[in-house]
Amino acid sequence: VADRLPETVTAQLSFADVSAVIAHQLDFFETKGVARDASVPDPKDGVEASGVAGPAQVVDEDDSLAFVLGRIAEAEGLPDTGDDFDDAHIVRVLEYTDAYLVAIGAVGAVVVGPTDPLP
Repeated sequence: VADRLPETVTAQLSFADVSAVIAHQLDFFETKGVARDASVPDPKDGVEASGVAGPAQVVDEDDSLAFVLGRIAEAEGLPDTGDDFDDAHIVRVLEYTDAYLVAIGAVGAVVVGPTDPLP
């Protein structure tokens, strides 16, 4: 992911920073039931995963961003950059990670919901 990010992002964020952002995003997916190692017992009820796909899990991009930014704040910043980063760069890392996960088949494509009837 880091190798494909725009130069404007990699000029500010190190590989360690990008890795930390991705780790936080994967933590978010795990809290939503999207990502879990099939060999790890389910923390909710102690049952191991069967390897059979369950119902689709839908994750909101804004929730993911808020979670990641919260985790960065809890850690008092990123490994190399600290708290001197542009939120837009974090968004780009999340976008590129999402695209990568879709490309390798780890997650499904974006689910388009109904059009909001309110303007």
